[in-house]
Amino acid sequence: MIEVFRVRPRTTRSRVAVFVAVLSLLSGLSAVGLAGRAQAETKVTISQVTLGNVFVAGQTPSIRVRTTAGEVKWSAFNFEGKRVKCRKYEMPAGDAAEIPLPIEAAGFYEVRVAADGKCGDAADKTTMALLPRPAEPVDDGFTYSMQGQFSKGWSTEIIPLMTKAGVEAVRDAQVWKDIARVDDDTGEVTYDFSGKYQNYMDRLKDAGIEPHIGLGLSHPDYAEGCTPDTPRAQEAFGRFAQEVVNHYRGQVKTVGVYNEPNRKKDTDKCGDQGRPGLHAQIAREVYEAVDRARYPADVTAPELAEGTPEVPEVIDDWLTTYVERGGLEHLDVVSVHSYRPKNGPDGPTPEGPEPEGLGEEQIAPVRDLLEDNGAGGKPIWITEMGWQSANLDDKEKEQARYLTRAHVLAMHAGVPRFNWYYFMDSQSPPRTFGLISNRPNDEPDRYTPKPSYVAYGVMTAQLSGLSHDSRDGGTPEAVHSHLFTGGAEPVRVMWREKGSQVVLTADAPVQVTDMMGRTQTFRPNPNGQVRLQCRLVTNG
Repeated sequence: MIEVFRVRPRTTRSRVAVFVAVLSLLSGLSAVGLAGRAQAETKVTISQVTLGNVFVAGQTPSIRVRTTAGEVKWSAFNFEGKRVKCRKYEMPAGDAAEIPLPIEAAGFYEVRVAADGKCGDAADKTTMALLPRPAEPVDDGFTYSMQGQFSKGWSTEIIPLMTKAGVEAVRDAQVWKDIARVDDDTGEVTYDFSGKYQNYMDRLKDAGIEPHIGLGLSHPDYAEGCTPDTPRAQEAFGRFAQEVVNHYRGQVKTVGVYNEPNRKKDTDKCGDQGRPGLHAQIAREVYEAVDRARYPADVTAPELAEGTPEVPEVIDDWLTTYVERGGLEHLDVVSVHSYRPKNGPDGPTPEGPEPEGLGEEQIAPVRDLLEDNGAGGKPIWITEMGWQSANLDDKEKEQARYLTRAHVLAMHAGVPRFNWYYFMDSQSPPRTFGLISNRPNDEPDRYTPKPSYVAYGVMTAQLSGLSHDSRDGGTPEAVHSHLFTGGAEPVRVMWREKGSQVVLTADAPVQVTDMMGRTQTFRPNPNGQVRLQCRLVTNG
């Protein structure tokens, strides 16, 4: 199991700075989020004081408790399932009170409250996050992006939870068939962005979050509702793209075309509409249209699926043919969805295995193809990648570890933007890619964090403003050590795939911040070594 550490020397003599994905979790970890609610004699209910129970450094976490008891007992358990607090609270007259939780260490916590019983009992419970303060926005060459589904009805009230975690950009959609209205008699087209589309764009703008807009995907008045495969439909689609960037007056700097056209889900409905030559034509139409717009935007394409059940191979004939048909001439960014394939009993799935291999197995072949075709300078974005926590062996804890490792490996591969799929779990269909829960009407668990949410917030706070320099040499193969520079001192992100220890050489005390944001200081032994215990548990 992996945690991430940042090791920073207290003096300038040692230049070790490490973000170690160390892997030390106790067997009691499974208790977090799994312990049943105790059958307490007195009813106790928890509700939120702050949305999602998400707090940042400098704030004292708190919850609201309702009970008829004169006293309650609350306990807090950390990421490893270890109880870190247990205190009594005398309830005031009446049956509700806001209870402060004097927890100072950053991290992910489960909070349990009971009126009867012992420490750890839970008449009601919830999860909570205490994050470091998010870093100030800075142009460091890398964008921390998150998939949103505001176009599908997500409430914009969760956007502040994005900013607290350091999210800089959101990928979402403006849906062609919803916005473009075609008059049945005259054929005149009008565009209506009101309602949820305008609303979520305004809220993102207020939060300082950049939107990356997918243009989706078909319209019932063109090409019989299928992929635009006629000149009339393609021209209309390009005009829609132009209207989107003009309407939002420079807020939209990038648009994505199309969405995973190499997957069967986009071709079964209307036959062979996913052919690469067609999508190269569509990209050209959009590229030329937004280039003529009052507020020009860059085009990312082909939003290609990699490592999915339908497309287990990273590079196949689809992308090669797309390039041959001139696809590279009409895009500014090559966009891929780099899921990691896993050959299980039911075939490849997008939920595993580990992130290692992302650069060599998925990004490098795309870059080689670009270089072979004279487009080596075009950036490659990961516009979708993630893991469903419910499908991983170690569930939410493993998702948190994979998230940090995948981002670092993407930076190492020269990817300047990583869009995690997605920010919040979905209910229909039920999917667990998210960093927060999707229970908007369920107190006390309304938009509560998963461990991956805390890992994301710690990662952005530690690495924003820094640039990936190199992967350090001279370490065992199982130890990953990535050097980041650009700050007051260099920082290393480290993790170990196998074994139980990471040994560092230092001539001064080093400060270590783990994946959950907790900081410790380690002093070198007489041999100048700092030993970090990291019992790794891997799949199988």
